[in-house]
Amino acid sequence: MSRMQSCGLGIAAVRLVVAASSPATGQECAAGGHWKGTIEIPGASLEVDVELAEAGEDWAGTISIPVQNAVDLPLTAI
Repeated sequence: MSRMQSCGLGIAAVRLVVAASSPATGQECAAGGHWKGTIEIPGASLEVDVELAEAGEDWAGTISIPVQNAVDLPLTAI
């Protein structure tokens, strides 16, 4: 898997994590912080570490995929 593919996969994973943790209307969002998990892809499992933080009205974050030596890749359009 290329670095670009893995980054795209990581971004999709972050979107899934944030969507799954989004609170109901009127509740405070607790998506910021350190997230660690595994993405299941055909034939493999990828461990990922995601760091999310509020940046004003937006979000900032990074993803690391240790098995691919991808460390602190910036996430965009969170």
